[in-house]
Amino acid sequence: RVEPNVTIDATKSNTTSMLTFEQLTGKLKDAYINLTSTFGFPQSLVLRALEQCGEDRFAAEDWCNEHLMAFTEAEAQMDNEATSPELQDELMDQTEHESESQSRANDEIEVQEMDDVQPKEVTVIMMRPIDASHESVIELMESGYSEEDSLRAARRFGGNTQEALNFLMSTSDGELFRGETMETTECCQVETTRTSDVIIYNASDENRTTTEFLTLSELGSILRELSSGAQVQLRPFSKQLKAGSPNLLITNPENVLKTVLSLYMEDKALPLPSLEEVLICTQQTTEEEVTLLWRRAIGDPDFKRIFCLVHAEKLSYQVCDRSLWTLDEITQGKSDYRLVIVCTNEGEERSHFISKLHAYHQQYTPIHTISDFCTYLKSKFTTISSAQKQFKGLLACSVDHESSCVRVVKSKRSGMGKSLYIRKLAKKLEQFKNSTPSHVTIPIHGPIVTPDTVLKFLREYVDQSFTSTIVHFDISPKVLRQVDTLLFSLLVLRGLCDSHGSVWRCHPSQLCAVEITVPLHQTNDCPERCALSFVELLPTVECVTPYEAQLLMKSGQKSGPEKHLMDDEEFRSSIFQRVYQYLRHHIAKYDLDAFSFSGSVEGNVSDCLFLLLTACGVQNPSWLEIRNFVMFLNIQLHSCQNSVFCDVNIAGEGMRGLKGFVVKFMIRMSKDFATPSLQGEEDIA
Repeated sequence: RVEPNVTIDATKSNTTSMLTFEQLTGKLKDAYINLTSTFGFPQSLVLRALEQCGEDRFAAEDWCNEHLMAFTEAEAQMDNEATSPELQDELMDQTEHESESQSRANDEIEVQEMDDVQPKEVTVIMMRPIDASHESVIELMESGYSEEDSLRAARRFGGNTQEALNFLMSTSDGELFRGETMETTECCQVETTRTSDVIIYNASDENRTTTEFLTLSELGSILRELSSGAQVQLRPFSKQLKAGSPNLLITNPENVLKTVLSLYMEDKALPLPSLEEVLICTQQTTEEEVTLLWRRAIGDPDFKRIFCLVHAEKLSYQVCDRSLWTLDEITQGKSDYRLVIVCTNEGEERSHFISKLHAYHQQYTPIHTISDFCTYLKSKFTTISSAQKQFKGLLACSVDHESSCVRVVKSKRSGMGKSLYIRKLAKKLEQFKNSTPSHVTIPIHGPIVTPDTVLKFLREYVDQSFTSTIVHFDISPKVLRQVDTLLFSLLVLRGLCDSHGSVWRCHPSQLCAVEITVPLHQTNDCPERCALSFVELLPTVECVTPYEAQLLMKSGQKSGPEKHLMDDEEFRSSIFQRVYQYLRHHIAKYDLDAFSFSGSVEGNVSDCLFLLLTACGVQNPSWLEIRNFVMFLNIQLHSCQNSVFCDVNIAGEGMRGLKGFVVKFMIRMSKDFATPSLQGEEDIA
């Protein structure tokens, strides 16, 4: 059992305070009145809290919450009887003053609304239970229908005899109430006999009838029918853990998500965990969210699933205390539920959650390597055959070289062509026929990243008609330390939930592409280590620098699944070919007056990249700097080639050599254009 947080003995007489109400002055009296009238704390408890905490009302409130359970009902009753007449008068005056102020405010609001808004006419219908003695059932039976059919028709149309009769007359006997059972109807009837149903609708809408509304019992029957079709498979539970009690696991921050994955990898044939099984906590997580996870674990049919609470150390003190008290209450007599709580060892000694559950600490050692995690996630992200059965149409993951619905595109520097790689995937998707694909970019740039901001972009820009879509998450290096749990929820749990309860789920037709820049210098204590340790488990393509690409191409390697080198389509474009051919003739000291670019494709990628690295003037440039150099020089060369002054056939022999001089000058000017004017972070470091 989880022991309640009690730090004082209520049975001893020393729980009474030496401080009295007459001794209170100024802020102490205001705090006293607020805590007793607004929060309802016993007066002796409030006096004791003020004696301990002084004028800090918030600290006194926390102290009262912590020690409230130590006071018995008898003490609270005695405390109320001992209220001084002076305090009663003051509390009564304050209550009357607040009520009078609220009444005046409500009157002003009501007068303002009456001037602007025309009130609607509302009708309230109190429905009594429909049984065999109901007049509509009797009239239907007199028309020749059986008691069972008459009862069902009357209940379906809320006692409207004419609509029930029209329905019976227009429906053949074999199709009456197909799929319905008397047991469900009787269940609804039993519920309606306990509390009458109240249905409110706008009387001005003549087409609206009572049949448009469901009772709570009918809604429950529908939800029960929907949930009965879900197939829940038994997940193996590790022998290192214990069923029937909360299992507390404490690990390093970078191993938290790996530990969660290990819990669900006992049987690798089962699907990935879902949002219902895993709750990732933040400082904004509420008591209700944690309590719902407890109840799902306790009420799981046949206890087949594993429920996991992640980063519980981030919960506030109040949420920890109340949720643990709830867990202690609802787990009484339960011995089969499977619940795991994963926390980090950072600030372990300051975590209220860890200290309360320390008795349930389990030594859990995952036996999986990084290669095992990569293989497991890759197999789950490439289940294209099973996704095809659920979605009839083109899947965006079909354009990925491994048919994966998740693809991380990373580099060690910015400007390495990550966005270009994802745009190429989107262009490839658009080439497929009989589809309406789209490409959506979700910027995650901070300064603070929360599920609410990301979910707002997803709901606004992502097509909800489940067409083939590439969802591009552009993550800034500055917020890398904040996105580990966000990516885990989106990519592994396949969904995201915000603080308002709205849920966005990934669809099989969507491809999640994550663009990320990893730090050049990584240490064990770098703040991004949690996100990087998780990203390394995902299907990844790395965009290398032009210098690294040139070395790899010299060794005979080409662009492959794991490393993306120079794009072949860019090499064959007229922009790169014009610059490449002019550079080759200029370096070889050919007569440029006799050369003109015709649009043909010459050379190879390796030779082209070597010339660009030699001519751009930047040491170890990025692809962005190479492209800036090429784009600027291409415009100048195009103008030079079309100029009459650089054409010997038009300008004459007197202008021979001018074109070579202009090309040489343009190359020098393009170097200056491509060179950064300020030092980057890498140069400063």
